[in-house]
Amino acid sequence: MAILIYTSGTTGEPKGVMLSHNNIVSNINAVRPLIPIKAGDKSLSFLPMCHVFERVVSYAYLYIGANVNFVGTDNLGGDEGDLKKVKPHFFTTVPRLLEKVYEKIYNKGLALKGIKKGLFFWALRLVDDFEYDKPYTGIKALKLKIADKLIFSKWREALGGNVKGIITGAAQCPEKMARVFSAAGIPVREGYG
Repeated sequence: MAILIYTSGTTGEPKGVMLSHNNIVSNINAVRPLIPIKAGDKSLSFLPMCHVFERVVSYAYLYIGANVNFVGTDNLGGDEGDLKKVKPHFFTTVPRLLEKVYEKIYNKGLALKGIKKGLFFWALRLVDDFEYDKPYTGIKALKLKIADKLIFSKWREALGGNVKGIITGAAQCPEKMARVFSAAGIPVREGYG
Protein backbone atom coordinates (compact mmCIF):
# COMPACT_ATOMS: atom_id res chain seq x y z
CA MET A 1 0.00 0.00 0.00
CA ALA A 2 1.26 3.49 -0.90
CA ILE A 3 -1.50 5.81 0.35
CA LEU A 4 -4.84 5.72 2.08
CA ILE A 5 -7.48 8.15 0.80
CA TYR A 6 -10.76 8.57 2.59
CA THR A 7 -14.09 8.94 0.83
CA SER A 8 -16.28 11.92 1.72
CA GLY A 9 -18.79 9.81 3.60
CA THR A 10 -21.75 10.91 1.48
CA THR A 11 -23.02 7.31 1.38
CA GLY A 12 -22.43 6.62 5.08
CA GLU A 13 -19.29 6.46 7.15
CA PRO A 14 -16.11 7.58 5.35
CA LYS A 15 -14.19 4.63 3.98
CA GLY A 16 -10.43 4.37 3.59
CA VAL A 17 -9.39 3.42 0.06
CA MET A 18 -6.05 1.63 -0.05
CA LEU A 19 -4.02 2.47 -3.14
CA SER A 20 -0.93 0.54 -4.06
CA HIS A 21 2.13 1.86 -5.81
CA ASN A 22 0.94 -0.08 -8.87
CA ASN A 23 -2.45 1.70 -8.73
CA ILE A 24 -0.75 5.08 -8.74
CA VAL A 25 1.86 4.30 -11.41
CA SER A 26 -0.73 2.78 -13.76
CA ASN A 27 -2.84 5.94 -13.41
CA ILE A 28 0.20 8.16 -14.05
CA ASN A 29 1.02 6.16 -17.17
CA ALA A 30 -2.58 6.53 -18.36
CA VAL A 31 -2.66 10.30 -17.69
CA ARG A 32 0.78 11.25 -19.07
CA PRO A 33 -0.19 11.23 -22.78
CA LEU A 34 -3.09 13.58 -22.00
CA ILE A 35 -0.92 16.20 -20.31
CA PRO A 36 0.79 18.23 -23.04
CA ILE A 37 3.71 19.42 -20.94
CA LYS A 38 7.39 18.63 -20.62
CA ALA A 39 10.10 18.85 -17.97
CA GLY A 40 10.48 22.41 -16.72
CA ASP A 41 6.97 23.51 -17.66
CA LYS A 42 4.83 25.09 -14.95
CA SER A 43 1.65 23.57 -13.58
CA LEU A 44 -0.85 25.06 -11.20
CA SER A 45 -2.46 22.98 -8.46
CA PHE A 46 -5.34 24.39 -6.45
CA LEU A 47 -7.71 21.44 -6.05
CA PRO A 48 -7.60 19.47 -2.78
CA MET A 49 -4.79 16.90 -2.65
CA CYS A 50 -7.03 14.65 -0.57
CA HIS A 51 -8.88 13.84 -3.81
CA VAL A 52 -7.24 11.15 -5.91
CA PHE A 53 -7.86 13.10 -9.15
CA GLU A 54 -5.61 16.01 -8.16
CA ARG A 55 -3.15 13.76 -6.40
CA VAL A 56 -2.56 11.53 -9.44
CA VAL A 57 -2.23 14.51 -11.79
CA SER A 58 0.27 16.08 -9.36
CA TYR A 59 2.23 12.82 -9.31
CA ALA A 60 2.21 12.90 -13.13
CA TYR A 61 3.56 16.47 -13.06
CA LEU A 62 6.41 15.28 -10.84
CA TYR A 63 7.06 12.23 -13.02
CA ILE A 64 7.25 14.45 -16.12
CA GLY A 65 9.53 16.89 -14.30
CA ALA A 66 7.13 19.85 -14.39
CA ASN A 67 7.18 22.51 -11.70
CA VAL A 68 4.11 22.31 -9.45
CA ASN A 69 2.84 25.59 -7.99
CA PHE A 70 0.39 25.00 -5.15
CA VAL A 71 -2.04 27.90 -4.73
CA GLY A 72 -5.48 28.56 -3.28
CA THR A 73 -8.64 29.41 -5.19
CA ASP A 74 -9.05 32.83 -3.58
CA ASN A 75 -6.46 34.57 -5.80
CA LEU A 76 -6.63 32.89 -9.21
CA GLY A 77 -7.94 35.68 -11.43
CA GLY A 78 -7.26 39.34 -12.12
CA ASP A 79 -4.06 41.12 -13.02
CA GLU A 80 -2.42 40.19 -9.70
CA GLY A 81 -3.84 36.64 -9.57
CA ASP A 82 -1.89 33.41 -9.49
CA LEU A 83 -2.69 32.59 -13.13
CA LYS A 84 -0.96 35.79 -14.25
CA LYS A 85 1.92 35.39 -11.77
CA VAL A 86 2.67 31.71 -12.39
CA LYS A 87 1.78 31.67 -16.12
CA PRO A 88 1.08 27.91 -16.00
CA HIS A 89 1.36 25.60 -18.97
CA PHE A 90 -1.23 23.25 -17.51
CA PHE A 91 -3.70 22.90 -14.65
CA THR A 92 -6.68 20.92 -13.46
CA THR A 93 -9.98 22.43 -12.43
CA VAL A 94 -13.59 21.63 -11.73
CA PRO A 95 -16.12 22.34 -14.50
CA ARG A 96 -17.93 24.95 -12.43
CA LEU A 97 -14.80 27.11 -12.21
CA LEU A 98 -14.38 26.81 -15.98
CA GLU A 99 -18.01 27.92 -16.36
CA LYS A 100 -17.35 30.94 -14.13
CA VAL A 101 -14.35 31.94 -16.26
CA TYR A 102 -16.51 31.60 -19.38
CA GLU A 103 -19.30 33.68 -17.78
CA LYS A 104 -16.80 36.49 -17.06
CA ILE A 105 -15.50 36.35 -20.62
CA TYR A 106 -19.06 36.30 -22.00
CA ASN A 107 -20.12 39.25 -19.84
CA LYS A 108 -17.09 41.23 -21.03
CA GLY A 109 -18.20 40.43 -24.57
CA LEU A 110 -21.70 41.73 -23.79
CA ALA A 111 -20.20 44.99 -22.53
CA LEU A 112 -18.29 45.59 -25.76
CA LYS A 113 -19.60 48.08 -28.30
CA GLY A 114 -19.87 48.15 -32.07
CA ILE A 115 -17.54 46.08 -34.20
CA LYS A 116 -15.68 44.65 -31.19
CA LYS A 117 -18.92 43.19 -29.85
CA GLY A 118 -19.81 41.84 -33.29
CA LEU A 119 -16.40 40.18 -33.66
CA PHE A 120 -16.64 38.67 -30.19
CA PHE A 121 -19.96 36.95 -30.88
CA TRP A 122 -18.90 36.01 -34.42
CA ALA A 123 -15.93 34.16 -32.88
CA LEU A 124 -18.21 32.38 -30.40
CA ARG A 125 -20.51 31.22 -33.20
CA LEU A 126 -17.51 29.73 -35.01
CA VAL A 127 -16.95 27.21 -32.23
CA ASP A 128 -20.46 25.71 -32.31
CA ASP A 129 -19.29 22.89 -34.58
CA PHE A 130 -15.66 22.69 -33.42
CA GLU A 131 -14.26 19.15 -33.24
CA TYR A 132 -11.13 17.96 -31.44
CA ASP A 133 -8.20 16.98 -33.60
CA LYS A 134 -10.00 17.92 -36.82
CA PRO A 135 -7.71 19.67 -39.30
CA TYR A 136 -9.56 22.73 -40.57
CA THR A 137 -8.82 23.98 -44.07
CA GLY A 138 -10.05 26.65 -46.42
CA ILE A 139 -12.39 29.40 -45.27
CA LYS A 140 -13.13 27.75 -41.91
CA ALA A 141 -9.40 27.63 -41.09
CA LEU A 142 -9.03 31.28 -42.09
CA LYS A 143 -12.00 32.31 -39.93
CA LEU A 144 -10.60 30.40 -36.94
CA LYS A 145 -7.20 32.02 -37.45
CA ILE A 146 -8.77 35.49 -37.47
CA ALA A 147 -10.89 34.69 -34.40
CA ASP A 148 -7.78 33.40 -32.65
CA LYS A 149 -5.78 36.55 -33.40
CA LEU A 150 -8.53 38.99 -32.42
CA ILE A 151 -10.44 37.21 -29.64
CA PHE A 152 -9.10 33.88 -28.38
CA SER A 153 -5.53 35.08 -27.84
CA LYS A 154 -6.91 37.44 -25.19
CA TRP A 155 -8.55 34.49 -23.40
CA ARG A 156 -5.23 32.65 -23.26
CA GLU A 157 -3.53 35.79 -21.98
CA ALA A 158 -6.11 36.01 -19.17
CA LEU A 159 -5.06 32.47 -18.13
CA GLY A 160 -1.39 33.46 -17.99
CA GLY A 161 -0.56 33.23 -21.70
CA ASN A 162 1.10 29.79 -21.65
CA VAL A 163 -1.72 27.30 -21.07
CA LYS A 164 -1.36 24.22 -23.27
CA GLY A 165 -4.31 22.40 -21.73
CA ILE A 166 -6.69 21.84 -18.84
CA ILE A 167 -8.18 18.68 -17.36
CA THR A 168 -11.49 18.97 -15.51
CA GLY A 169 -12.66 16.57 -12.86
CA ALA A 170 -15.09 16.06 -9.95
CA ALA A 171 -18.15 16.47 -12.21
CA GLN A 172 -19.09 16.17 -15.86
CA CYS A 173 -17.79 19.07 -17.93
CA PRO A 174 -20.48 20.62 -20.12
CA GLU A 175 -19.66 19.89 -23.76
CA LYS A 176 -19.99 23.57 -24.64
CA MET A 177 -17.25 24.51 -22.13
CA ALA A 178 -14.87 21.88 -23.48
CA ARG A 179 -15.63 22.91 -27.07
CA VAL A 180 -15.32 26.68 -26.64
CA PHE A 181 -12.06 26.61 -24.67
CA SER A 182 -10.55 23.98 -26.95
CA ALA A 183 -11.45 26.01 -30.03
CA ALA A 184 -9.80 28.98 -28.33
CA GLY A 185 -6.51 27.06 -28.21
CA ILE A 186 -6.92 25.83 -24.63
CA PRO A 187 -7.65 22.11 -25.00
CA VAL A 188 -9.95 20.82 -22.27
CA ARG A 189 -10.16 17.12 -21.45
CA GLU A 190 -12.10 15.32 -18.73
CA GLY A 191 -10.54 13.21 -16.01
CA TYR A 192 -11.76 11.36 -12.98
CA GLY A 193 -10.32 9.90 -9.81
